[in-house]
Parts: sequence; structure tokens; C-alpha cells
Amino acid sequence: MKQRILLALLILAVFMVPGALHVGCKAKTEAPRDNTGGPMAMEPPVLFRGVSTPSTARVTARVPARVPARVTARVTLGPRPEGGLLLGPPPKSDDVTDQARYLYGRLVCRGRTPDGPCKSLDQAVTIYRSNYLKPMRSWLASRRPKKLPPALLYPFSGGDLISALAVYPHQRQFVHFSLEHGGPASVIRGMSPAVELQARWKLVWMARNLLMAGESFSVDLQKQERARLPGTLPLLLVALKVHGGTITGLSYLKVKPDGSLVRYSRTDLVAAGPKAKRRALKWKDPRFSLRYSNVELRFRLKGDTQDRSIIHVAANLSNGGLAKRPGIVALIERLGPHALMVKAASYLMWDNGFSTIRKAVFARAVWGISDVSAPYPTWLMKNGWRLEAYGRFDCLKKKRMHASSIGWRMLFRRPKSRALPFRYGYVDCKNQHHVVILRRKTGSP
Repeated sequence: MKQRILLALLILAVFMVPGALHVGCKAKTEAPRDNTGGPMAMEPPVLFRGVSTPSTARVTARVPARVPARVTARVTLGPRPEGGLLLGPPPKSDDVTDQARYLYGRLVCRGRTPDGPCKSLDQAVTIYRSNYLKPMRSWLASRRPKKLPPALLYPFSGGDLISALAVYPHQRQFVHFSLEHGGPASVIRGMSPAVELQARWKLVWMARNLLMAGESFSVDLQKQERARLPGTLPLLLVALKVHGGTITGLSYLKVKPDGSLVRYSRTDLVAAGPKAKRRALKWKDPRFSLRYSNVELRFRLKGDTQDRSIIHVAANLSNGGLAKRPGIVALIERLGPHALMVKAASYLMWDNGFSTIRKAVFARAVWGISDVSAPYPTWLMKNGWRLEAYGRFDCLKKKRMHASSIGWRMLFRRPKSRALPFRYGYVDCKNQHHVVILRRKTGSP
């Protein structure tokens, strides 16, 4: 009898104490590393007692005390303005559009016979359009609202304009944040044919990973910072190739402490100035000027009568990074209501050390799409979101984080549909696809 009681108590402890399955196994319970190189302060997993259908799920949970964040940047949100665009009309001259067009022409072999890199890129683009773009747009057409604010916010984006345009084909402005810098467009001029060929092969290899696997790997993005064709700008140009875009302008930006954006002139860009610094501790510093960090690429797709733009801002989105750069949160506040995209975000939004960006990006979002790297379901529901789960998610590939994913696993026990004809972001440990539609509850702020 005593043995049965002890066994029952042991089973209860396993299910009620986060990480109890790993008692005595330090290697499995060690916190994963964040994108600054420090340990992640993971929010404790929530054990669900009951979940209704995902579209109207109410959760009763036992929530242990949360680990406090080490550094917290204050988020002050004023009245919700109407959704708008961050920058006014571009200058008629004194930009570097000619450099972007030249770089794009070299990347896609415009006006010349396609060589190896261009043929490889063309092949990957054809496969992507058929196997990914077409089924995704067809699937989303009936689920995405007809009217959305003109801007999309995409944190932890890397250089992934390809997916942003696939999910949101009608947005006018795409605002991306990630550790990676924009990079200069002019570096390709003066390269010898052999050096340029090698540089384009490396870029195409990375672009193919994004097109075929649906995500960019952190180690590749880290190498891209110091590549011969550096930064995210070359990947943004590949997105225009994929979606049939035409370049209409290129500018580099400064983010002021109040969140406003200022375009650098051509004279500013060639003047002496500080070098760009790495945004993550273990990365290496780029080889170009700090003024090339933040980029605004203007473009048009087929049928457009006005310019669109992608604004990519290089930023460390941890609480500590945002505390040093208050202009990032202020910029998000200036953006007002926006659509939201979370994809392959390294599970950083689970982490208390990223609570500031988590609050800022969701505070003014009106509709979104994500994989399970979005914040925990309980956090989202508490903050006014209704979740619709599609596809299958049974477990994480990272076994050490398995206990932390229990909220998502419970949500996907009863998805709205198990059929998902495309990959979005991360797959689970069984290589199954999933996606989560995020809708504001009626009356939510």
C-alpha cells in the first residue's frame, strides 16, 4: 500500500513540477542560449486542466511564479492611432537607387546569359512558386481579413521578405527587425569576375535554403554579415525576383530615440563614420559603416500604381538591447495598428528576457499568423487573442525545451484542421507542418 502511495505521489510530482522529468539530468534542463549569447530565462510551462476548441479556448491553468527578466525596457503605449506608414515620400534625388538596381541586375543575370548561380536560383524560385507560394496563398485567401492596416510588422525576420510577401501580398509597408544589418549595395562594383561568381554562389546557396526549407539558419545569417555580398539587402532583392518586383528606390536610415526615421543622403554614406557593430555577443563585427545598418527598399509588384517599401532595422530585441535603444519600441508605437507575422523566431518570445518586444509587437497588432515560436497560448489569450490551430504539432525538435512546449501541444490536440498543404516556419520533431492564425477578440484593446 505504501509503495502505491509513493508511486502516485511521484507521478503527481512529474506532472505538476516543470522540468521534473529531468531531475538529476543537468544537461537536459540547462536553459537554451538566446540571440545575445546569454542563457534564456524561459517562462515556466503551463499545465492545462482543460481546453475547449481553439477558436474560443478558455484555459484554466496552474501557473508557477515567473522568472523575472534581468533587464526591462519600459513600454509606454499611448492611444491607438489609425494605422499608417512610417516614412513620407522619398527624395527625388540623392539616394542610392542606382546601386540597388546594379546589384539586382548582377544577381539575376539581367541582360546576359544566365550562369551557374542564376540558373540555380531560377530553379529554386520555380519550385518555390509551385510548391509553396501557390498553395499558401490559396489557403490563406479565405482566412485573411479583407481589410488590414497597410503595415506589416515582422520581428526576428532575418532577410525574409520572401515569406512576408507570400503571406501578405497586399501590404504597402513591411517593417522587419532582426540582428542582421542591411549592408551596402555598392560592394559588388569593382569585384573581379571570379570573386563575384564565388560571392553570388554563396548568396544563392543561402537563398535556396530559405526557399526550399522555409527558414534561414542563424549560423548562415551570421556568416552573411561578413560575406562579400553582406547583410540582408541581397536577400531582399531575391524576394523581388521571386515575386516579380521592380526596384523604385533605396535609402539607408537612422532610427532616432523618439522612433522617427531619417534618410541618409549619398553624401552622408560616403563620409567617414563609425563601423557597424555586431548585435549579438558571439558574432563578429561587419566590415561596413554603421550607416548601412538600416535599409529602406522601395519597389512595385505587377499591377501596383504606387510604391511599397520594406524597412529593415538591425536591432537586438532582448530587453537589454531595447533598453539601450529606446527608439525601437518608439518606432513600433509610431507604426500604430498593424498586421503581424511571427515565423522561426528561435522561441525567443517564450523567454522573459524578451518580454518588452513581446508586449510591444502584440499591443497594436490587429491580426497575425505564426508558428509555435510565438508567445505561449496562455499569454496570448490573456492579452486578447483568439487562436486557430491548423496542422499538427506533437513535439519540439529540441528535446531540452519539450516541457516548455506543453501549452502548444495541448492547443494542437484539437486543431481546426489537420490538413496543411505547405510549410510555415518550424516543423515539429516528426517534420509535421503547422500554423496558428491570431485574431483579436471582440472588445480587446
